[in-house]
Amino acid sequence: MSRFLQLADDRDQVAWFHFCTGHHVEFLYWEATCLACETVISAAASDDSRAVEQWLARAATLIRGSGAMLHYCAAFDPSRYDPCLRPSMAAERDDFSGDMSRDFLAMMVARARMTAALQERGTQYTNALGAFEDSDDDWRRHHTEVVMSLHPGSSLLRDKLARLRRERDAFDPSHYIATVVHSDQALDDYDDYFGVLRTQGMKAGDYWTQAVEKLAAVHRGFAMNAETRTALMRGDAVLLAILSETLSAPPPQAARDGAPR
Repeated sequence: MSRFLQLADDRDQVAWFHFCTGHHVEFLYWEATCLACETVISAAASDDSRAVEQWLARAATLIRGSGAMLHYCAAFDPSRYDPCLRPSMAAERDDFSGDMSRDFLAMMVARARMTAALQERGTQYTNALGAFEDSDDDWRRHHTEVVMSLHPGSSLLRDKLARLRRERDAFDPSHYIATVVHSDQALDDYDDYFGVLRTQGMKAGDYWTQAVEKLAAVHRGFAMNAETRTALMRGDAVLLAILSETLSAPPPQAARDGAPR
């Protein structure tokens, strides 16, 4: 739990559980999407059109699933966001933003690389790429709905940028985002808030265990409409399939031969 949280009553406990658990699952979704995009890039380089379309469809399903997961992040009494969660984020950083997530940024870089790689091949993947972009539109719709349900006003980052514009002459928001919001310190602070510990020794099986446990928590008692449930179930299936395939993949040749890792 974030050291900045003040959980005044049971409603705050519920709010933090949904907000934190939901974000943890989002991080897994974004990592899986990053892997899917990298696989598309490799398949396109090998002219394997079947694999490109398969993994592009998987990436789109993950994007829709992560959009549905946003509703779980916000499945609590919205009146607890401003007095409980927002102050705790501001205590971590007064410019706190989802753009500080390592997993989200890595995914966006992979998506940009994937899109560029496919566009280089002319119209070959136009339809498949268009379907993927539709999933992105769907994610943004869900994100807007969730944001408006919790805090329709300005975000902490926007508040900070507006304040700096007033205080500094010729202030450049894009430079601030590139050098501060996306800095290693900001990414560390974001991990700190959600209690994320990163280690080089983490294995694929650890991701599997986390995913199964957290998805079980999400689906236990979470009421959602049919559209959201369908997107979430399909996204979960792809997420778990990718983790399962990673677990079952043969080790590198060097490892099989007993060479140092």
